[in-house]
Amino acid sequence: MATGIIGTGSFLPPTVIDNNDLAKLVKTDDEWIREHTGIASRHIATDEVTSFMGAQAAIEAIDNAGIDPKEIDLIVFATVSPERATPSMACIVQDKVGAVNATCFDINAACSGFVYALQTVDAYIRAGFAKTALVIGAETLSKMVDWKDRSTCILFADGAGAAVVKDTEYGIISSVTRSDGSMGMSLKCKDRSTRNFLNRKKEDKHYIQMIGPDIFKFAVRKVPACIDVLLERANMTKDDVDYFVLHQANSRIVASVSKKMQVPIEKFPMNIEYTGNTSGASIPILLDELNREGKLKKGDKIVLCGFGGGLTWGAHLLVWGLDSDNVKEDTFNEVADEEKPEEIAVETSTEETKENNMKKIAFMFPGQGAQYVGMGKEFYDNNASSKEVFEKASEATGLDLKHICFEENEDINITEYTQIAMLTTEIAMLKAVEELGVKASVTGGLSLGEYAALVASGVMDFEDCAKVVRKRGIYMQDEVPVGKGGMAAIIALDADKINEVCSGIDGIVGIANYNCPGQIAISGEKEAVDKACELLKEAGAKRCIPLNVSGPFHSPMLKGAGDKLADELKDVDIKDIAIPYVTNVTGDFVKDKNDVKKLLANQVSNSVRWIQCVEAMLNDGVDTFVEIGPGKTLSSFVKKIAKEHDKEVTIVNVDKYEDLDKVKEALC
Repeated sequence: MATGIIGTGSFLPPTVIDNNDLAKLVKTDDEWIREHTGIASRHIATDEVTSFMGAQAAIEAIDNAGIDPKEIDLIVFATVSPERATPSMACIVQDKVGAVNATCFDINAACSGFVYALQTVDAYIRAGFAKTALVIGAETLSKMVDWKDRSTCILFADGAGAAVVKDTEYGIISSVTRSDGSMGMSLKCKDRSTRNFLNRKKEDKHYIQMIGPDIFKFAVRKVPACIDVLLERANMTKDDVDYFVLHQANSRIVASVSKKMQVPIEKFPMNIEYTGNTSGASIPILLDELNREGKLKKGDKIVLCGFGGGLTWGAHLLVWGLDSDNVKEDTFNEVADEEKPEEIAVETSTEETKENNMKKIAFMFPGQGAQYVGMGKEFYDNNASSKEVFEKASEATGLDLKHICFEENEDINITEYTQIAMLTTEIAMLKAVEELGVKASVTGGLSLGEYAALVASGVMDFEDCAKVVRKRGIYMQDEVPVGKGGMAAIIALDADKINEVCSGIDGIVGIANYNCPGQIAISGEKEAVDKACELLKEAGAKRCIPLNVSGPFHSPMLKGAGDKLADELKDVDIKDIAIPYVTNVTGDFVKDKNDVKKLLANQVSNSVRWIQCVEAMLNDGVDTFVEIGPGKTLSSFVKKIAKEHDKEVTIVNVDKYEDLDKVKEALC
């Protein structure tokens, strides 16, 4: 038996910064960065912190492994960028994923962190101190970078990767770890103050500082030597290895190692082009990508090798034990589903363009939970109509929407501000899409997103809608005291069984969201939700994931908020439905404008029937879905619903200003 990987997961924050963006900050350009690093873009955290990203990756890994979090008895979290000194990142993740039986601690080995953490876990398992462990590498290096220093700001990025490991038939064959503290100052970063009232001398800057040539030479010298020792211990040669998964520091380093080892570059998978250098997270992120894409076959021999700050380096040789035809779908993600939508084929010929214009298009708008700091700013800066939307929203509500959406603040995650911020951002993006000449045949939105759909369909003026949504957020925030209600995502259990279990529980609990096949959310009194999760697991649910939300949304507990909203809607002018739209309450098209107010009031405390909404659009002949707003959650849901009905659909996302080019290529 050996310590083997039984599940992988990863998380990349949705904000992407490309080389052209960096050229606005420092003297550089896209060609230079690509030539010297191999990087074209990188993911940068806005309000995401290290523990949050690690938890998201962990949830995916646990789901991929198909285990109960309570089976995990050890969590080792590798990072150099924790958001706090204590509690440890591992302890925070333990709470978020429900691994109540785990011993938890962090380690700091910089870019070798995941390799060191995996060796630590291997030792625990071999010694009998643990049976099932969770290994995480996560970094928010963007908070440690001097964005005026070209030598570092072009390299480092944010993200998280995770793996579930246990004693299995396939796993680690040999391991090597090494360190050289004498070279430590070649890559350094001062974290927190070392001064007190007795010592007031000037301190170094708290930024990553690196002597690039020294690190390059170190890596190209030490990595091949380390791998030679690794293979010698296992009595194998480099020809026996299927993949060399190296830390994604720089494509030139990987290429140089490949050349020095005289091993084809094809055996060195890379994703640095679109992830950047995520330090201790880079190996598990790449490993998860290879696993999810089915590139790793059972029995493959893989080398994992990390190198970096300390200086540290190390490697594992392992035999892959997962079947490539058993890759699981991504789990439910309340904040932002990172699953890639269908690829868009760009049409160029006249006949193809005519055919493209015949498409039946649905505009769809996401709900609360997808928000992030900076959303909509590119549209505000580059499009006059989008800018006007933010100005109108601020005037109608008395709020500074630019501050809420663009600047670091806590308001963006508070319901009464989140909802109006999301609506404003979505309509600002909608205006830019409409200016391209793309028109919707149908609209729809999930929960709060239905209000943006109403504006897109011409049913409500934006200013009226903004005022209503502002009140909606306040009423929903105030209706139930924080801590009294809760929500949970139920994975892989049918709706009838969920309803049956919930109906037998004392207290308020029931289905809140029919999101997509295999993903349903429940909502209600916290104790009732907790009890439902316990019983639903017994009934066969693969996972029950408590959601970090501020209230029991779409449950009868919010009926009072719906009643207040009904009063607010009395004087609102509802116009004729210019473009058909689907409502969450019935999961079908609204035929009479006189029903709109009642449906909006009921929506607050009724289930969101998104599966049925998408089915109605598919049955109406919709074959192209344009998600307008932060994230890609709805695109993921639509993809799964369409697959369930054997429907081929085109999906386009509009979240960044550059996404407008994709819309033009696909639909104009």
